[in-house]
Amino acid sequence: MRIFTIALLIFIFSFSLSSAVFATNFSSQDMQCPVCGTKVQAKSLMSTNSFGGHDRDFLSYATGDQPVLILPVSCVKCYYSGFESDFGTIEAKTLSKLKDEILNKKGINPPETILYDMKSDTAAVKAIPAFIKYDMIAQTYKLLDKGTSEIFAQYISAAWAVRLERELYFDMMGSEAQRTMEWMRKNIDMSSIDTSENNNAAAELATGRLLMQRAQGLAGEDLLYCSLGALFLLRSHGENREAEKVLELVRPSLSGERYELMEKKIRESIALERKYQRMAADFLEADLVSGAIKGESQQAQMYYMAGELNRRCLDFEKARKHFEEAIKLGKLTPPIDKYVKEQLELCK
Repeated sequence: MRIFTIALLIFIFSFSLSSAVFATNFSSQDMQCPVCGTKVQAKSLMSTNSFGGHDRDFLSYATGDQPVLILPVSCVKCYYSGFESDFGTIEAKTLSKLKDEILNKKGINPPETILYDMKSDTAAVKAIPAFIKYDMIAQTYKLLDKGTSEIFAQYISAAWAVRLERELYFDMMGSEAQRTMEWMRKNIDMSSIDTSENNNAAAELATGRLLMQRAQGLAGEDLLYCSLGALFLLRSHGENREAEKVLELVRPSLSGERYELMEKKIRESIALERKYQRMAADFLEADLVSGAIKGESQQAQMYYMAGELNRRCLDFEKARKHFEEAIKLGKLTPPIDKYVKEQLELCK
């Protein structure tokens, strides 16, 4: 899944930190689903890092395993979902309600998507993607009457997980991926990439935007590999409005069937990410309106987050409103005080 990304990071940024030393570490333990008794494996985070940088919607990248992808737990039989702590003892009255809602009323249902078919013959032996688990955690938490902030956390995690699980929409090991990296190795002028933020994710995104701009003046294989590089980097960091534009640049260079398969998966992944961003934004906005978020500094940060989620959902009017409210409060700390003005400029 991460071979292409890691290789690109090594090439672009001379990233010399040892992943063996600094990688994410976790422990695993066998537990039982409290609802139906099925055996599940839960993971606990022991250590992680943020050496991969971060996107403007606060998705942080680690070297090694991504915590967002490894922590959610779902029962493969009844779909009860949560984290390690949710698979311990549950109060009898609550457990009785859960069993009725989940076992009798089938109250938890995995989302249907072309990226992963829960009903397929191979689903039983493959790991359920993290975004599906977070969707089902949100459903579980609603049955448990959890607060809006906890539901928001599941939906934003689901959106991040869609973005992180690149192998669902990119052929990470295909020959085109390898040739694309080789093309970038030979043709990218690294001195033109802004690395002043000291943020690997931001530098990757800047590279994607550079490739997008350059691709518009190319043809043939140069156009193909330049635009594929742009598409990979823009989509990988959730800048999906630009990724959708680059898809059209790729179209003339790929045969109909190959392009249609790639386009279908990428557009589906974008639609899923936006779906969860919209749901996360709705719950976050509910908290902002209700006054559940206390303190002007925290409010300003959450108005920024609401603005960024709406920008990524292409609701620019609402995004501008939230960004302007964040600026008005005047309590944003670096680097968000800089980000908010830059993201506001993208709402056009």
